[in-house]
Amino acid sequence: MYEYLLSKVATAGTNGQFRTPRHIIKMLVDLVKPQPGDTIIDPAMGSAGFLIEA
Repeated sequence: MYEYLLSKVATAGTNGQFRTPRHIIKMLVDLVKPQPGDTIIDPAMGSAGFLIEA
């Protein structure tokens, strides 16, 4: 689903970079529902959007 959403963003891959839109980050974090004490990793961290939202 994530790759499908990314393919629909017109600016995906411009200059070899991609910034995941905040509404997609929020949706993914809402689906995963991390809890206090969970270990979270974002190996492709750019602006730390997933870590901040989690």
